[in-house]
Amino acid sequence: IAVRAAATPTLLTFSSVQLLADVASDLNDPVLNTFITEITGSVGRFLQQMSAADVATLGQFVDVGLRVVVADSVAIAGGDTALAEDYRTNVLDVVETSSSLANLSSQLPDFKEYSYRISEGAASGFQYTIDGADATATDIIVYARVGDTIRFDNVVALTSHPFRLGGSPESSPLSEADGVIIENNHHVALVVNENTPTTIYPYCQVHSNMFDRGRIEIVETFDGLQFPGFADTPLQVRGVVDAGKYDGAAGYTYDVYLTQEAAENASSQTIHQHRMKDLPSIPFFMPDGQGYHGAIEPADSAEFKPISVQD
Repeated sequence: IAVRAAATPTLLTFSSVQLLADVASDLNDPVLNTFITEITGSVGRFLQQMSAADVATLGQFVDVGLRVVVADSVAIAGGDTALAEDYRTNVLDVVETSSSLANLSSQLPDFKEYSYRISEGAASGFQYTIDGADATATDIIVYARVGDTIRFDNVVALTSHPFRLGGSPESSPLSEADGVIIENNHHVALVVNENTPTTIYPYCQVHSNMFDRGRIEIVETFDGLQFPGFADTPLQVRGVVDAGKYDGAAGYTYDVYLTQEAAENASSQTIHQHRMKDLPSIPFFMPDGQGYHGAIEPADSAEFKPISVQD
């Protein structure tokens, strides 16, 4: 569970609850399984925030772990669901309340950030592709919510095609007030805020119709949306597992499927379901015994993103 950074001998980073959760996954008693799952989720959330660049800070984390987390785990095992919820939602508050540490920030990455690679297409470069999908030949919708960040990788390299985000097709470029981040004459990212238009159109400032079948839609929730581009594909999803087996595991979880049927077709094993903290309205289905929860590094599987690609 512990990964020691080579550059700093005092740095310990705890970044997975895979081993802890394996204890719970093998239990057949539903009641006991629930208690163990709450414990592993709570302890795992603490361990994943345990990062220190000096011995003194590391010592305080260890002290909280031994003095507070162990005792809290006993209480959680006894059915203290309110305490388990504190670990689920405010684990850093638990640490600060129990030590002299203050102003702690999460060690986890921003799981509400999605990156898409923008490239020039095959038609003499006068079309954009997004993650390989031709934005002039397929219907593409990128979905986002207020608070999400969309990054457009590689656009700075497209010197002949300045990438823009507009409030209407081929015109009206958005501003920084709308959430756009500008770099080297390109719109390289969109941090969705209350001022961001509900429909946004990517385009080239110089050439027309390079993204003419694609758009970005700002939605309140991903509930009920379809993502046909992923269909029966085995996927990895970034985020924090928020319930059930491996609750609290943060990182890459794989291989998962968007439908129960696709998971059953991929394996004869029993299928279990996951919900992710930042994607609560999307169920992910995984066959038992073949996958990983909260991996630090990505797998080779396609990464789930809220994008619809349809011919």
